[in-house]
Amino acid sequence: MGIVVMISQFLLALTILVGIHELGHFLAARMFKIRVDKFYLFFDFLFPFQDKMNFALFKKKIGDTEYGLGWFPMGGYVNINGMVDETTNADQLPAEPQPYEYRSKPHWQKIIVILGGIIFNIVLGIIIYTFWLQYFQKEYLPVQEMKQGIFVHEAGEKIGFRNGDRILSVNGKNPVRYEDCFPMDIFFGGNYMVERMENGQMVEKKIEISNGFHKQIRSQFFEPYYHQIRIMGLLENGNAEKAGIKPDDVIEKVNGIAYANFSEFKAILDSNRSKTISIKVKRKEASVDMTCMVDTAGKIGIAPFFVTNKSKYAMKDYGMMEAFSFGISECFKTFALQGIALVKMGKGEISAKENIGGFGSIAKVFGKEWNWSKFWILTAMLSMGLAFMNLLPIPGLDGGYFVMIVYEWIVGKPINPKVMDVLQRIGFMLILALMIFANGNDLIKALPESIRKLIGY
Repeated sequence: MGIVVMISQFLLALTILVGIHELGHFLAARMFKIRVDKFYLFFDFLFPFQDKMNFALFKKKIGDTEYGLGWFPMGGYVNINGMVDETTNADQLPAEPQPYEYRSKPHWQKIIVILGGIIFNIVLGIIIYTFWLQYFQKEYLPVQEMKQGIFVHEAGEKIGFRNGDRILSVNGKNPVRYEDCFPMDIFFGGNYMVERMENGQMVEKKIEISNGFHKQIRSQFFEPYYHQIRIMGLLENGNAEKAGIKPDDVIEKVNGIAYANFSEFKAILDSNRSKTISIKVKRKEASVDMTCMVDTAGKIGIAPFFVTNKSKYAMKDYGMMEAFSFGISECFKTFALQGIALVKMGKGEISAKENIGGFGSIAKVFGKEWNWSKFWILTAMLSMGLAFMNLLPIPGLDGGYFVMIVYEWIVGKPINPKVMDVLQRIGFMLILALMIFANGNDLIKALPESIRKLIGY
């Protein structure tokens, strides 16, 4: 059942993203009175081979446009009359451009039509982020409320952070929310400015983050000083599982003590090795009491995840305009990260095989349980990723068409349709090669470790 839920979430997200992207092209074309012959969600052929396995699961013609649902769930398309694309080659176009054709329109209109899908994906990402912040996150921890500073994990200590540090800036920017302490670009290098107490005085310290930080970090390196433990996973047949603790429970008290942070929680366990302790957890909206045995190593068999103890801080609600502002910011951070990652892959600083995944990798991120909060935030991130990928100047992608239009505008004459046809085919082969690499990468990762070592992966 979990696999069905995972695939269902992935397909729903893909349907939304593709539908919105193609709707952007469609509406832009219709705005300039360009005829659209087809509007398809998913391909009704074996992409990129437009003459192979042609059939639709559903289709209906309304006016000049045939609307349909294809069988190949890799994307979708709008067949814009007079345009050489994945569905139309140069030989299929009439000799003279007609008034309702894409070819007959001025360059600025062509650019809007081509960028329509990207624009719609960006707008979708901003809308989702905005409403996700307001209705799922609802509130945030202002950095200025973190007067006790941060609690630092071992990974953070290795970098140079210390318990009680107050975050002043990250890569030169003053964070407003606690979440702003972890901008995506910091994982590729930068610096933090912190304030800490030394010899009875508050001093400022700069903590440098190396370019290869993303390769080193495997978990959060600091938390707000006051935080609680949410159960991310349980050791099978471990003491916590036997006691009745469940994933997503939040531990509120241990032996009646409302611990401040993980250090205090661990100290309680260490002082009760081989003893039974009482634990109070919050499960959804209810509080549940139970007893649990601590083993000789001071553990109870949980995989912890840390969440802010909101009762200790003056949290701030997201208003609509504030959520909108942060939504725009988060979207463009996600967009920029795609560019940073691509450049670093080109330089060999990031491994392509470790960071590029296909449909399987994306589906796994959604998980085997339906979580609307997680679903919408992932859909927003994927929408920005789709916008970025389509902006790449590769023939066959929107960015490739954009470059061709600008070239025609500059030189003052259209590119030979035969040349465009060849460029299209080259572009489609590149896209196909990337698909094979990404999904092949998923298949190899699914193989047993012994086989991966045998083939040198």
